[in-house]
Amino acid sequence: AGLGGRVHMILARKRTKRILAFGKRDFVFVSVSDIPRGDGVWVSGTVSVITKQVPRRKGYTRAYQDSIAFYEPLQDNTKTKMTIVCRIDLNDHS
Repeated sequence: AGLGGRVHMILARKRTKRILAFGKRDFVFVSVSDIPRGDGVWVSGTVSVITKQVPRRKGYTRAYQDSIAFYEPLQDNTKTKMTIVCRIDLNDHS
């Protein structure tokens, strides 16, 4: 209900060589979005995962990012209000 019946999901990997003082990091996550909700608000987010389909990359530390973003059209769709809630953990705790 409220999703318009369509949800878009992508399994993805993002690797970085350096983030500030941290060395190489490997992020694996599922990106999910609705297209858009019944009230016109588009919601997207990422959830970190560990899966055999995308194994740990040698030499990289597993890192995690979880977020949710809300995009609400304003003023006859000429502007958008964006709200983001995010958690990033750059250290592997497995």
